[in-house]
Amino acid sequence: MLVKSKIFNDYNKNYIFIILSYGFFLGWMLSFPYNGPIYEYLSYWYSFSGEYYPLAYIGVPIVFLVFFGIIKTKEKYPKRLTIYSLVVCFAGNLLLFFGVTYWYIIFTFMGIASVLFVIGWSYFYTISVSYKDKIKVMGFTIVLGNLVLYLINIMVKLGFETYAMNSLLVVLSLSLLASNFLTFEKSYDYAFDTSKNIKKLVVLISAILFLININDGLSSKLIEPLFMEIEEHIIFYKRIPYIMAIIVLVVFSDKLSHLSSFYIAVFLLGMSNVALMVLGINELGFYVNETMLQWGLGIGDLFIWTVVGHVGHLYGRPYRITSFALVSLLTSVFIGRILGIIFSSSPDGGLYTIAVSFTTVFVTILVIPKLFETIDREVVKIKEENKFEKKVNNLTERELEIYNLLVKGKKNHEIAEELFITDNTLKTHLRNIYKKLNVAGKKELPIE
Repeated sequence: MLVKSKIFNDYNKNYIFIILSYGFFLGWMLSFPYNGPIYEYLSYWYSFSGEYYPLAYIGVPIVFLVFFGIIKTKEKYPKRLTIYSLVVCFAGNLLLFFGVTYWYIIFTFMGIASVLFVIGWSYFYTISVSYKDKIKVMGFTIVLGNLVLYLINIMVKLGFETYAMNSLLVVLSLSLLASNFLTFEKSYDYAFDTSKNIKKLVVLISAILFLININDGLSSKLIEPLFMEIEEHIIFYKRIPYIMAIIVLVVFSDKLSHLSSFYIAVFLLGMSNVALMVLGINELGFYVNETMLQWGLGIGDLFIWTVVGHVGHLYGRPYRITSFALVSLLTSVFIGRILGIIFSSSPDGGLYTIAVSFTTVFVTILVIPKLFETIDREVVKIKEENKFEKKVNNLTERELEIYNLLVKGKKNHEIAEELFITDNTLKTHLRNIYKKLNVAGKKELPIE
């Protein structure tokens, strides 16, 4: 049931569970296996290198997702997919917390379970959330996940590691609880046109995801370690710009242009490293770099993942679209972190980082207009089709019978014979049909 609200254009009861389900799960991922503060604490506690286990969490699922996306997987059992994936992640989390040492194996299984959870969740996000509300639901989801990360990070840095680890298990349990309440309620404007070939569109989305997030991977391995000496003074600021950027965009989402927002995002990503080189390794350099980088990533992440939802909304197939989007995201972060490890051992690592950053900015600027031009054109087309469909629904029962025969390619005398009406009666009905549908004649109808 759709309800108007002060926040959403068309709210249904599934919205809250969609936000809580992935929001809490995202918070768990960012806080632990995705090289989060809990992982950093455990790597210190068990005295092993913190570089490579998260790469297993990211790298192995890439291969799995390529296979998953290539095979024509049917959109089945999304709720089971989310719940079973959460159970695997919860079990893996417990094993690692209790000292089991098979880190590569557990991280691999948790990585595959994580991407399967996101794929299952994407089905509910795609079908239940209206086109206009997708950016707001995605925004609240990302904000919730990053608030969890922020709080866990603060607890770890202040020495409350045990409380942080227990809190993380609670967070994962809350995601499981919310996922259990997900329903298959469709939004009023869900299009689902699987007849279109959308390979080019998926390639464009994947390219932008890759270009934006490679900077995130570089930052986590090359930029953040530079500020270790002043970290105690700045831990309360980290992630705040990212969260604030998304909140601002959610508030003004009905007024902002997607294209102009993306240009702002790529500009900020490009300038963040320049600001660091100019200002140096100090608190001012950190605040300027972190603010520009996180604002750029926040704007880019929100809009590109909203676009992924929009494409699924227009064409169906959320499993395949999300699979390839995740491949692009994970590949970019994986490569970014590998480059960060390589660059960090070079005296010219900073220059290499700036070169990569500006290259990605330049290429992204070239790709973005084509993506939005294609999507905007399809949105206009589908809106017109929806208007025409509403006009068809206003036909009388007899007119609808005639209309259905017309679009099947039947000739006038065949329709008259099949419905047992005279030619003159048929002509009268046809005039009324054409007038109600605002078409000049049979040639303008969508003949099958």
